[in-house]
Amino acid sequence: MSNKFEINGNLYEYQDIEIFEKTICEIRTRFQSLFGEEVLDRLPLYVDNSTKGGGYTPITDVVLHQHITIKLCIGDFSDVEEITYQFAHEMCHFTYRCLLGINKKNADIYEESICSAMALCFLNGNCRNFSSWCKHVRTRKYEGYRKGYDIAFECNFDTHKLRDKILMELDRYQKIAF
Repeated sequence: MSNKFEINGNLYEYQDIEIFEKTICEIRTRFQSLFGEEVLDRLPLYVDNSTKGGGYTPITDVVLHQHITIKLCIGDFSDVEEITYQFAHEMCHFTYRCLLGINKKNADIYEESICSAMALCFLNGNCRNFSSWCKHVRTRKYEGYRKGYDIAFECNFDTHKLRDKILMELDRYQKIAF
């Protein structure tokens, strides 16, 4: 495990933390397989959870211009589907920062759509309630989240196809920006 990755140690006093930790680590490992360990180790990552009074969650924040904190909003650490949905979405934002740099602009509608799609791709084949999660995304109020369903559908809910779409778009973006 990388020394650039940590789960808040204060969470280890909570029930079912081992399920939470296992799910977080499995998702991170899948992202490493998709994008490469060298990409995801570009920035330190700290994972936390807050359910009450912790501000807007789930969220991916830059801290001290040096590292990223992902703060989730998981009420039940045994709820693997909820953990997967939230963390895969936020890990996608983290991956964008690793690819574009810590000071990239905040997520726009397109990036939110991609991250929403990634969450569905991670749930596909790994959850009993996949159709409910698809409905959840399709009925979100914010357009950026809602469009994630269409993108995931276009990619056949395949993480590799979505990764290729992300890298192709970033390649095009970097050619325009520089």
